[in-house]
Amino acid sequence: RARALFGVTPNMLETYSRLTGVRYPWNKYAQTTVADFVGGMENVTATTLVDWLPDSIAYRDRLWYQWALIPHELAHQWFGDLVTAENWANYWLNEGMAEFMPGQYWGDKLGPRVEEDYYLGEYRDFMAADKRRRMPLATWNSNNVYHKGALVLEMLKKQLGDKRFWASINRYLTDHAYGAATSDDLRQAVLDATGESLDWFWAQWIYRAGYPAFHVTAAYDSAAGSLTLHVGQTQVDTASADSTGLRFETPLVFRAPMVIRVGTSSGDVVSRVQIDRREQDVRIDGLRSAPTMVVFDADAATVKTLDFEQPSAWLATLLERETGLWNRAWAIDQFRERRGDSTAAAALARTAREADYYAIRALAATALGEFPAAVAAPALEAAASDTSSQVRKAAITSLSALGGSNAVGLTRKAWASDPSYEVRAAALGALSRLDHAGARTDILQGLSTPSYRDVIQSAAVVAVLQHPDSGLVEAVSRQTGAQPLPTIALALLASRGAPGSKAALARALDDRRRWVRETAVRAVEEQLDRPDALAVLRAALPAMRGDAARVAVEEAIGRLE
Repeated sequence: RARALFGVTPNMLETYSRLTGVRYPWNKYAQTTVADFVGGMENVTATTLVDWLPDSIAYRDRLWYQWALIPHELAHQWFGDLVTAENWANYWLNEGMAEFMPGQYWGDKLGPRVEEDYYLGEYRDFMAADKRRRMPLATWNSNNVYHKGALVLEMLKKQLGDKRFWASINRYLTDHAYGAATSDDLRQAVLDATGESLDWFWAQWIYRAGYPAFHVTAAYDSAAGSLTLHVGQTQVDTASADSTGLRFETPLVFRAPMVIRVGTSSGDVVSRVQIDRREQDVRIDGLRSAPTMVVFDADAATVKTLDFEQPSAWLATLLERETGLWNRAWAIDQFRERRGDSTAAAALARTAREADYYAIRALAATALGEFPAAVAAPALEAAASDTSSQVRKAAITSLSALGGSNAVGLTRKAWASDPSYEVRAAALGALSRLDHAGARTDILQGLSTPSYRDVIQSAAVVAVLQHPDSGLVEAVSRQTGAQPLPTIALALLASRGAPGSKAALARALDDRRRWVRETAVRAVEEQLDRPDALAVLRAALPAMRGDAARVAVEEAIGRLE
């Protein structure tokens, strides 16, 4: 297992050395896995990692461990260890750089679509963090140093081009080797390597918060052979100052170099423009026929949201002709709001079957779950046999939303025989939704089925939570030593009054394994309201056999009282 998982590390080390132009700076590199750990820690020459070594079946799905964790922690040997952030306000120089580098490795090895796929994941994670709290990159305790840091560096690479970007990174690493650096030191390295100061880029992406929210409308003038796009930036600054008076500013105007591609039956017309006002018009001339698609930010060079209402025929053409992932993913999102539109449904069905990259097929399959079964089901049934486990998982999940006898049959087949743990877990959850009574035996089987990171057992536990009975509760209680979720589920079931759940929870509180007991105590305190939690703990106390367990429960009672 270790060789299969870590066998990629030497090649990653060589690739990072080549890209940065800085040889691996230490005399060896060790990777140590330990129990009871989260993620990884980039100790100089000796990274510590979780012990989640996958079996051979797990490689049928894309493994976070190999996809992101190993290359992230290795990148820290350059970014964070060779050169470290001068203070916590510049911490993104460590974590953003390390989060950026896996996308560069996989892009170098597997091509640009895989690189885009990596940063699409970073984009979704950044948007979730930004929604919780909007902060700049370069500030103490920023919540987005990982994902926004990676995205900003990818934008910088597109702004500079590959050769000049890596020359800048080389200058940064060599100028500050075995020392500390600030965000402005990176800007200075770019200036020294390329002659470009990029003050505007640093001002809006590193020292201020947020991102542009574009609202675009289009008007075609057939007589003039031109298309005019009205581009507005609608982002607002709603931040308030904290107790010290510190306030994070979101620019009302972002500067965004932009490529716009207009498709026509006579060929494409490409325009390079600068978006730098709150409201502005962009005119694209030379159109010898009406537009068949408009791709705004064709190079996906700016982190943004885009509100651009387009005819379904334009979006369908974009999905068929575009090669990049960002704009195809955006088009699929637009179609999800057009459930009664036959053009949208047909385009999604075609994409789910035929798109050249599996993540796009998966996104289309997910979107089809919200469309009428007559058009969606045939495409989803085909996607359920896709070569990619990610597509099959999306198809099975969407089929369960549509329902029907074919959906039940395909889902049961996937549960019984799909080679992917992830697909089998999705199929078990789908079976529970489609036919819970008929799936009871499958749920019981799933509770005791081993899989990487317990994904099948977790799906079975969730199914029990949706429709519990005493036999299923008892089956969950027998799995308390497998992972934390069964014990947490017992507390949730107890909070709902499920039969047998409180007795099972009492046994977990007195389990001979310390970690099970600790999980049970936390679950009682967190999942039950105070009176019910006290009642469960007090009822369990008289029958407890272990002294340590008794003390832990008494302490929990004291906290709640």
